[in-house]
Amino acid sequence: MIDPNLAIPSCKKLFAIELFVFKLVGLSSFEEAFNTNNCKTKKKDLKYWEIIFIIAAFWPISFLLISLIQTVPIYFGVNFSMTCYSISVLFSMTIVQIKLIRLWSCRLKFYKLFETLNSIWEENITNRIDLKNQIIEIIGKSKPLQRFYVIIGLALCFCYTLRPYIVVLKTYMSLSENETMTYTELAYAGVNYPIKTDTLTNYLLLLAIENQISFFAGIYFILCDLLFITLTTIITVNFTVLADEYHNIFEIYLTTNKNLETINRIIRRHCLLLSLCRTITHLFSPIVLFTVIFNGIDICCTIFAFKQDYAAGEAKISLARNLPHTITLIFQILVYCNCAHIATERSKSLREAIYNSSWMNGDKKIIKAVITIMINSQNEYKFTPYGIFILNRQQLTQIFNTTSSYFMLLRSFA
Repeated sequence: MIDPNLAIPSCKKLFAIELFVFKLVGLSSFEEAFNTNNCKTKKKDLKYWEIIFIIAAFWPISFLLISLIQTVPIYFGVNFSMTCYSISVLFSMTIVQIKLIRLWSCRLKFYKLFETLNSIWEENITNRIDLKNQIIEIIGKSKPLQRFYVIIGLALCFCYTLRPYIVVLKTYMSLSENETMTYTELAYAGVNYPIKTDTLTNYLLLLAIENQISFFAGIYFILCDLLFITLTTIITVNFTVLADEYHNIFEIYLTTNKNLETINRIIRRHCLLLSLCRTITHLFSPIVLFTVIFNGIDICCTIFAFKQDYAAGEAKISLARNLPHTITLIFQILVYCNCAHIATERSKSLREAIYNSSWMNGDKKIIKAVITIMINSQNEYKFTPYGIFILNRQQLTQIFNTTSSYFMLLRSFA
């Protein structure tokens, strides 16, 4: 039941989580895109402190990636569990790096996208009190997804970050008087770092680097996915409002004294929304492509690593590390396929809305306008990364089928 006193939230409020996370990685300037007092604000070049944030995130993740590339050949053919674990972390960190590069390299396009969406929202959505229940319902369905994803992402970060401290503390508490502490436990266990933990200084340095990796990797790992949820939710709301306008297009035409200017504005907004969908697809294409390709293999490696650790009697440690990772990987695929599917289905409703309107009762001017709308609404918009595959629920089934094939292949190698 929707609270009748609940108002339609602003576009900025919908991006509340993302804007907070943007501040943590130095992209606080994105908040200016939602400033209604200064429309069409030009985004300036990178500031020095933004460059510092880029370096602070990019180099430690690159350091881990290089170390993982050197680690895989060491375990390959010797320890299959560690090989799967190293490949799993390697793929995940590669996706994180792709998200980081994409977000910063296309920051101006993201800024312009936020600015345009905010403008459309303020002009056409916030005043639609008659559709308030539908709008709030669509927004409400996306919120649990975001909260659950944030919780799983934080759990994954904590599982990696806290592990060495817990192990060191337990070791220290169980030491006898004649024993000395050994500093070998790290967040990413088994990785062959160029820096050796032969001294306390080196160990603390590696811990600091790993904490930095976990912080930025955790943020970028979930940030783009949260962004995709919010963007597709806003697109879905806009298509819902547009479908209502198309359904009542003849009544709008009569209300405006048979003036086609209002109808033309609606048609232009439809074209603009399709253009924004293409922009979203363009911005997220490399992220989605590598997520779909890598996550299937990554899930298999993670599950297989746990299976091997369980057989070796290390189920508790492996479960704490691999379970949040696996859930996050599965949830990532669910987010992209399901959110894109919902937006596509809502764009399909435009065709039905215009067909079911009372346009046959109009004059030649409105009939010509309706025919133009019918042509524009003939095909629903489909999110297709680089045109390779369509993001929808059918694709989700294919991904999981492929993942099962990967797992069976891994079992044959074990």
